[in-house]
Amino acid sequence: MIREILRYCEPNDQGAGGTYPNFFDAHPPFQIDGNFGATAGFMEMLLQSHLNELHLLPALPKAWPAGSIHGIKARGNFELNLDWNDGKIVSGNIKSLVGHTCVLRSATELHIAADEVICKRDGIYHIYQFATESGQDYAIKAKAHQ
Repeated sequence: MIREILRYCEPNDQGAGGTYPNFFDAHPPFQIDGNFGATAGFMEMLLQSHLNELHLLPALPKAWPAGSIHGIKARGNFELNLDWNDGKIVSGNIKSLVGHTCVLRSATELHIAADEVICKRDGIYHIYQFATESGQDYAIKAKAHQ
């Protein structure tokens, strides 16, 4: 189903199924489940923020081993950019729009450019917590292992 909805369609190819260049689904009339539901599902595979934390790449499909997202919004008024390769975060940044405490959950061990970062483990995940200031960007980068 995901492959079908992502199949590219020309703008004049009405009713063929798939996706137009603007990411609306090619199934007129306007289909709320195709236009909003599918993209919401894609975003949930890359970022979840409904448990008072930013869970990075929680359900990354094996078919997307490398990629990036830019400008994705998360609960808590954060904006994220992420780059990943081999299914793991490489780098990114988090912009705090209002200055809340940020809690990150990641399977990748990260370095976070913040003053004081508290880190703990939860199974395979690294959980980071740090204070943020409104309007500030916080760089994240995968830790290099010796």
